[in-house]
This record gives sequence, structure tokens and C-alpha cells, in this order.
Amino acid sequence: MLNFNVIAALAMFCISCSFGVYAEKSHQQKYRDAKGEQMHVKCYVEYRGGGGDIRFAVGDFKTPNQAKALLHSRKVVKNNGKTYKNILKVKECVKSTEQFSTSQAKNLDKSVAR
Repeated sequence: MLNFNVIAALAMFCISCSFGVYAEKSHQQKYRDAKGEQMHVKCYVEYRGGGGDIRFAVGDFKTPNQAKALLHSRKVVKNNGKTYKNILKVKECVKSTEQFSTSQAKNLDKSVAR
């Protein structure tokens, strides 16, 4: 009878300890927390051959201007995959919640569906 009580107590202890393991964050969650939040950025770009557009990027940027390197010289699909355009210049990047400083970018930003 004593052995049964010891085994039962040990089993209850092990079960209660295992609940703490499930409550911990996964390695991926810990990694994301250590790195910080990803920044959502919108950029006013100019295409090779003319035209401009607002493009969006999400990444581990410390400043919105770091997204310029990501978008520069990228090929972009336009018109439901019928045409491709290359980004010539990235004129301005800001956080997606902020406003652009140039009037051209502000006007384009108003017309972009979200």
C-alpha cells in the first residue's frame, strides 16, 4: 500500500510539472520576441520607363528607409500578370501608418486600395 501511495504521488508530481512545459513559448516565439516586431512599410517608387506606384514591404527594419534596398531594382507584376515593370528608384519610404511628405506620393497613397 505504501508503494502505491508513493507511486501515485510521484505520478501526480510528474503530471503537474509537465503542464509548465506546455505553457512555455516555442523557440520560434522566443526568437520573434527577441528580434522585435516586424515593421510594415510603404514606399513611393518610380518605374523604369515612367510611372510611379506605392509598394508595400514587411521586414525586420529598424528604419523605413532600410526597405529601399529591398525594393530597388525589383521586377513587379502589373495588370493581373500581363506586364512586368522594374523599379528604377525608391523615392520615399515611411511606416504604413504614417503619411508621405511629397504630394505625388500622398495622391497615389489615397488611391491605393487596402
